[in-house]
Amino acid sequence: MTAIALAQLIQAGKVHYGDNIHQYYSQIPASHNITIREMLNMRSGLIYTLGAPKTVLTDDQVIQRSLDNLTYDADFHGKQNYQAVNFVLLAGIIEKISGQSYEQYITQHLFQPLQLTNTQAGFAWNFAQQPDRTVSYVAKDGIGTYDKTITENLADMRGELGTGNIYTTPYALYRLERAIIQGKYTSTAAVAELRDTTDGQYGGGVYNFPTYVYSHGVKNYQELVFTMSDDGNTAAILMTNRAYDYNNALPRAKWYYHFAQTAELATEVTKS
Repeated sequence: MTAIALAQLIQAGKVHYGDNIHQYYSQIPASHNITIREMLNMRSGLIYTLGAPKTVLTDDQVIQRSLDNLTYDADFHGKQNYQAVNFVLLAGIIEKISGQSYEQYITQHLFQPLQLTNTQAGFAWNFAQQPDRTVSYVAKDGIGTYDKTITENLADMRGELGTGNIYTTPYALYRLERAIIQGKYTSTAAVAELRDTTDGQYGGGVYNFPTYVYSHGVKNYQELVFTMSDDGNTAAILMTNRAYDYNNALPRAKWYYHFAQTAELATEVTKS
C-alpha cells in the first residue's frame, strides 16, 4: 500500500523513481546516490536494527528516530536486503508531498474508493475497537496451547509507520490488491513500472513472479501469506493468529497459489 501510494504520486508527476532522497532526507549518508526506486525495491543500503519504541511517537518522531539510528552499508547498495526502514522513510515522503498524514492518505486514496468500513480495513490503533477482532496466541516451537494471548501495544503500532500498522479482513485485502493490479488506483502501466521484476525479486512492495505476486508478513504471532495472479482474479490469502514458519513462507505461497488455480480449474470443469 505504501508502494502504490508512491506510484500514485509518481503518476501525478510529483515525484520520480530516479529522484534521489537528498531533497527529503539530506542527513542520510549517500543520500545523493540513493533513489526512490532503490528504496521501493529494498536496495538502498540503509540498515536499521533498533527495536520498537517504548513510548508512543508521532509520525515525525518515528521518522526522526529512524534517521537518528539507521546506518548505510555501501556493500548492500544495489543489492536486495529487506529493511523496513525504507518504507518508514517512504511514508514520510508521502506525507511531505501530499500534505496529509500517512493514515489520511491511505484512507482517502485506497480505502474510501472501495468503500471499506472500519470493520473491513483500518489502522492498528482502531483495531481494538472492532467487536469481532482476532487475538493472537503465544506459541513456542510452532505449538500453541491457547492459554496465553499477546496484545500489541500502541507504541509498537505507531512505530510501524508505512510497514505494518494496517489491518484488514482477508476479503478486504483481496479487494485492495485486486484494485491495485487491475488499475483502479493507477494505470496498469504504472503498476507494471512499479513492480518491474518477474524473477521473484522484491520490487514495489511485493515479490514478483512471471504470473503472480507474493507477499508475507509476521507480527506478534500473526502471519499473512498472500499471493495473487497477475490479472488479479485468482488469489490465495492465509491469515493466522498463531505461530508462523518464516523460512518456508515462499514455498507455502507457491503451494497456495497452485491450489487456488487448481480449485478454479475444477470449478470451471464442474460448470461446463
